[in-house]
Amino acid sequence: VVADEEPVDRRTRQQIQANDTRFTTLISNFLLRGEQRQVERLTIKDPTRRTDFPAEVLSSKILDERGEPIAIVSVVHDLTQAEENERLARELGQLNDQLEERIRRATVELEERNRRLEWQSFELEKASRLKSEFLANMSHELRTPLNVILGYISLMRERIYGTLTQQQDEALAKTYHTSQHLLELINDILDLSK
Repeated sequence: VVADEEPVDRRTRQQIQANDTRFTTLISNFLLRGEQRQVERLTIKDPTRRTDFPAEVLSSKILDERGEPIAIVSVVHDLTQAEENERLARELGQLNDQLEERIRRATVELEERNRRLEWQSFELEKASRLKSEFLANMSHELRTPLNVILGYISLMRERIYGTLTQQQDEALAKTYHTSQHLLELINDILDLSK
């Protein structure tokens, strides 16, 4: 068990030393510059979790009366949550873009459907108008002549135009009943179409 712990401790020490080296280099470079304050990003290794995390180091020089640095104060901020928030914001932006694209496509599709519905509505109105014209023509062109035929047959059967033989009367009766049946069919069709 002790043998297993030694590499972990060595690895932990190596990570701490790597962190110290990074931080010391950052502070040394800051000390050499003439700036009073510095903000730097750096990656720090978490030796307990064995992971890297982003950090922001804010450093300020404390100067003596002559303006010489006597100390450097640094504050380290863990940026893990900030980077996670940025990642989530990017994902949210991507999802928003995808949603906008879906909405745009759905709008285009809806507009196309509306155009088709308008065309179909126009075609239905046209068909209805043609049907009405057909029915009006059918009513006029078929019913009127049939009524005339029925009227003349009635007059002939009443012997207004002279006497009829038995055969002529029977033929006129059949013609009258057939014409009456045809007129009823036409009236039924017209009634049904209304």
